[in-house]
Amino acid sequence: MSFKLYSRNGRLLKHNSGQIQLNETLFIIIFIILIIVFGLVFFSQAENDSIRTKQKEYRQLDSIVTTQYVTSLTELKCSVYGTEDQSCFEEIKLTAFENLTKNDWDLVGEYYVNKLGTAKITIEEIYPQSRNWTIYNYTGTFEKDGVAYDGKQTQIPVVIWNPLTGKRAFGVLYLTVYNKVI
Repeated sequence: MSFKLYSRNGRLLKHNSGQIQLNETLFIIIFIILIIVFGLVFFSQAENDSIRTKQKEYRQLDSIVTTQYVTSLTELKCSVYGTEDQSCFEEIKLTAFENLTKNDWDLVGEYYVNKLGTAKITIEEIYPQSRNWTIYNYTGTFEKDGVAYDGKQTQIPVVIWNPLTGKRAFGVLYLTVYNKVI
């Protein structure tokens, strides 16, 4: 099949079949490159979604580990004659630990930051009184570089025991673990 092409001044342009084949080859190469680029974009987006899903799973696992660590802190647990009660915190220990972390952060900060990371731990007594203890609050350096953080809060029911009066109260442990948003 032969095509006749004319220039602007009306003269007949001659095309060789080699030029037409070259144009066809260039078109096919450009088409293949576009398919490869779209494939790479699709694959990278799918991989990015997979990474975000794994990151979310690891955050949840980290939150569970931190929760288990907090509920097993000997510094706060109820103990009678050396035996510890699960999900029970002594009121006197809570007050002392809160004062220690507020007033002497240099003393306890490094140890607990390595164990708990960026988190906030509050224990709230709900019944019969209403009061709370913020026993740990380290938010790191959130202001740096405009990085966004989100907090995943876990709530655990606990018993708050006063060893002086022997009375028990119902409370909730609020643990908020902060993570960078990527």
